[in-house]
Amino acid sequence: MKQLRSKNVLWLICLTLLGLSSCRDYMAEYYERPDWIKGNCYEVLEKDGHYSTFLKGIELAGFRDMVDGKSILTVMAPNDEAFAQYLQAKGLNSIEEMDSVELDKLIGFHLMYYAYSADKLNNFRPQEGDDVSDEEKRVNAGMYYKHRTKSKDANTTEYYQTIQQDVTIYHHERFLPVFSQNYFNTKQIDAEENYRYFFPNTEWNPTGIGYNVAGAAVTKGNQITSNGYVHEIDRVLEPVNTIYSELKRDSNFTMFLDLYKKYEYFAYNPTLSLEYGNGERLYEHLFLDPMPQIACEWPSTDYSQLTTLSSVGYTIFAPTNDALNKFFNNYWAKGGYASLSNVSGESIKKLLFNCVYKGKSEDGKNYDGNIAFPEEIRRGDVINSYGSPISLDLDRVPEKYRILCQNGLLYGCEDLAVPAMFAAVTGPAYQYKHYGFFLEMLAGLGDMESMLYGTDMNFIALMPNDDQFKAAGYKQVSQSGRTYIAIDGKEVSAGEKSEN
Repeated sequence: MKQLRSKNVLWLICLTLLGLSSCRDYMAEYYERPDWIKGNCYEVLEKDGHYSTFLKGIELAGFRDMVDGKSILTVMAPNDEAFAQYLQAKGLNSIEEMDSVELDKLIGFHLMYYAYSADKLNNFRPQEGDDVSDEEKRVNAGMYYKHRTKSKDANTTEYYQTIQQDVTIYHHERFLPVFSQNYFNTKQIDAEENYRYFFPNTEWNPTGIGYNVAGAAVTKGNQITSNGYVHEIDRVLEPVNTIYSELKRDSNFTMFLDLYKKYEYFAYNPTLSLEYGNGERLYEHLFLDPMPQIACEWPSTDYSQLTTLSSVGYTIFAPTNDALNKFFNNYWAKGGYASLSNVSGESIKKLLFNCVYKGKSEDGKNYDGNIAFPEEIRRGDVINSYGSPISLDLDRVPEKYRILCQNGLLYGCEDLAVPAMFAAVTGPAYQYKHYGFFLEMLAGLGDMESMLYGTDMNFIALMPNDDQFKAAGYKQVSQSGRTYIAIDGKEVSAGEKSEN
């Protein structure tokens, strides 16, 4: 009996060993790299032989280990011909001559977090993933078009007037826009026409893969590697900047930016300070509603809000200094104003609100963050925050001022987009200085004012001037950051709270 028990134990041990051996063989087979995967991203590019300059840049910028298998990522790879053209345009003989900081930003902009196949780039689903029906995938197809990269700017400083000192602004990593045919189909606009308005020298979707990467066309996409994907593009991607940075770097927009900065404020961010400050207080550069957050790389500092991060952008129609001066001379100077700085705050506010777009809104408060392409503007879909279509001659926007930014689109306008109320029966109140009292009362109407500059009805306006208001006992009162009209010490109309 004892001998039989020993034999049973022996058989059990043998079977267990066989099972373990079989399991090891199965697991080894399961994790074995398939023959059709040619290596990691770096190895695939190196074996191809047409990316030597890009690979040199990857090494110089310190991304070699990451691309060589230590991270999951997607590489947008310009070949040697594309890099030669880029360096020549910059007046450089080799990539080694590039400034190291600029090189880091440049190479990092070609490296996206995570692995994106062509299917995902055509219709990324940040919320539900790929495990949904075809019908569900058609909802907002292509609209989640921005993807996080390894490129970012160093912290900068801005002067904070309220505390009268410089503050340090933290900059998040850039997101790379990838525009797909699905994106334009969902917006019901023509892909090639609207894309090439911003990138006239780039062919739209030449290989039929379904998408372009910012200002570059894809020449060979969807190369799978052991740590992600490689997509070859036909030119080097210039790192996109924020709308604020683009305006700030161009002296032709100083007047508009000064007006915009009237809504500026800075918010201390304790979370960013703790994680990235190294003992320094870090701030966010923000603007009061309804002005878009043109200085922020991300519409949300919470990376878990990927749906928002990958879809939300803004559109700015920024008049040049010449455009603003021309409008001032033809409109406000004739109304008795000595300079732009003397124009009523209500008039300036309405002008600014007609230069910004945060997407569509169902309730007048929450906006969907869709950026505005030319075809949408021409058909009257782009509505400002007070309910009027933004109208401008898009053909007169110079090509150099049609700018894709990391947080939206910038149209640099040599002609001002005139607000609807400036050209309606309400126009004299916004134009003439001596109607300041009436303008304050008009502002107090709120949404009702839109009836007066709409196209559904005609009105005749009888406007008392300021002297007539004063003779009747009315006074203009500025108190606690507010301006309002009062009689016998009682407020009779209220304008908006001052932004300063």
